[in-house]
Amino acid sequence: MKSFRVFVTVTICVLIAAILFIWRVPLVRFFANMRVALVGSTDPSFDYRSFEKLHLEYEALAVRCATSTFVSDASVVSGKYRVKEVKVFSLYPFNDYASISINAGSADGLKEGMPVLAAPEVLLGKIKTVSRTKSEVETIFDPSWKSTVSVGAGRVKAVLVGGATPYVDLLPKNASTTAGDAVLNLAPEFPMDLLLGNASDFREGSNALWLRATVDPLFKFEDIDRVLVVTNFPS
Repeated sequence: MKSFRVFVTVTICVLIAAILFIWRVPLVRFFANMRVALVGSTDPSFDYRSFEKLHLEYEALAVRCATSTFVSDASVVSGKYRVKEVKVFSLYPFNDYASISINAGSADGLKEGMPVLAAPEVLLGKIKTVSRTKSEVETIFDPSWKSTVSVGAGRVKAVLVGGATPYVDLLPKNASTTAGDAVLNLAPEFPMDLLLGNASDFREGSNALWLRATVDPLFKFEDIDRVLVVTNFPS
């Protein structure tokens, strides 16, 4: 009788886990709508535009939950990209974050040009040089960094320029972009649509025909002690 109860309990737990996995996208949408309803009932300044922006953000999150293709290096490869978690050497407070050193190299299968992520689907940089046990990573905070990106739901093309404060340049002045729009990768050196941050502080760009906007990263660099290296891109 005891073993039967254990079997029933384990079966119920497995079923609940399977239901949560299958219904993860509707659950994300449900809680997003609950948040929107709560904010709308307590904040008089919460208008229709704010609702639309929140709705789009959570729809994007729901899509990412359903289509994410990154898998752990220790997992069975069931998606498109394999990532390897690697520790970061610290030079604080002397590091300007234009480049970082990571505790893995050619002996671990790393190669020059491999994309490096600060978190799943968040682009940090790429491997620049490799030794046997260590690698140097060029980050988006390097002033020499330039890559093609898109901004906002309209997928407006622009150029990401690295530096202590990265920014996007060559945004058309008539583009439908606003503060908070997601900046996504379009450069072929990295997986499509990796996140780089959110656009803010729009102003006149490199000339009067264009706009530029600051890119606010989705992480605090000083909090990063590990990164994810995409080990099979390009495959």
